Amino acid sequence: MSRLGCFCGFVMSNTEDPNPCAISVYTAKEIEDAVSHDPNLKWLDFETDWDEINDCHRSYMQRSEDVEYWYCPSCRRVYEVSIQHRRWVRVYKRMETPFTKGTTDWKKLYVFPDKESWDAVENTVGDLSAKDFVYNMDHPFEYKLSPDQTHVVAFDSRTKESAFSYELEEEWHLSAENTT
Repeated sequence: MSRLGCFCGFVMSNTEDPNPCAISVYTAKEIEDAVSHDPNLKWLDFETDWDEINDCHRSYMQRSEDVEYWYCPSCRRVYEVSIQHRRWVRVYKRMETPFTKGTTDWKKLYVFPDKESWDAVENTVGDLSAKDFVYNMDHPFEYKLSPDQTHVVAFDSRTKESAFSYELEEEWHLSAENTT
């Protein structure tokens, strides 16, 4: 069991299933590589890093550090948490005003709340493939990440208009003093 205190005072926990404080965040490349590696990859296997073909754990994330994402249902902040260091490394604050700057050179992100994944799996007959979950199901928003990773913009999937954005509020850098 883990807990994380939000800047707003709300205490997030990972004890519930589906978890209102858990979100999954993937780059488009991570998903494309996983689906091309195994077109029949199950969504739950992708989420848990299980490789059914090789009967082993396989991380599809292409990141320098193992991270997970926490969402505060009270103030809507998103925390990127280092699993190794057991602390947040980035905090993004939600901004309700539409984002008006260009995003053409930004990376596409896939962001899935835990409940959305659970509902999709429960409402699917048979095993839900990662390809079907990501590409063939309706998701309310499409996301893009700025090259400097200071902004994430959510676009309404139907209208393609900016719905809200996240702005980097705090960042923690690993240094020799804080490696323990």
